[in-house]
Amino acid sequence: MKSIIIITLVMVLNITAGFSQNPSTETRNAINKYLTALNDKDVAVRLQALKLLNDLKTLYPDYQMKEFDTFLSSQIMQTATKGWIAALASDVPGVRHSTLHVLVRLKSDFPKLDMSVFNNALKKMSDKDKQLHLQVDAKIAFIYLNSSELAATIKIQEDMAPGDVFTIIHSEMDVLFQNNNPIAANLE
Repeated sequence: MKSIIIITLVMVLNITAGFSQNPSTETRNAINKYLTALNDKDVAVRLQALKLLNDLKTLYPDYQMKEFDTFLSSQIMQTATKGWIAALASDVPGVRHSTLHVLVRLKSDFPKLDMSVFNNALKKMSDKDKQLHLQVDAKIAFIYLNSSELAATIKIQEDMAPGDVFTIIHSEMDVLFQNNNPIAANLE
């Protein structure tokens, strides 16, 4: 009888831990290891740590990782942001489109990331770009980058073709709109 009570207690503790919003001690140790790796001199190590931390942040959204959040607003990100803003104004349409794709991938990976710094460049692009399809894609990117809810719901996968990403986002936005506005959906 005593062994049944012990087994039951262990099972209850495991089940409770499984539904907990906080990671286990081993996972916390791994998180600390990855946070330390964000300062590594090797770019590949930093990128791998960033990917793993992002996965863990998705699993444990309420767990505080100040170093992770600080990294996203660090000098590396500020430099990258300047480059992306310049690329959005490039004379080469492919560069502008690739930059839009990079930005929506970043927002998809980090839905809570404030990307309003790109708003002026996106507005200009959506109003004045010589390529009409880039105007449309810039408008879609503007909406997506300014909505944590959309970015959390509509995920951009690595294997998606860059040319299809904005069509997918637009289609998913239509579905979400129809699901959230049944009266409007019936008017069509």
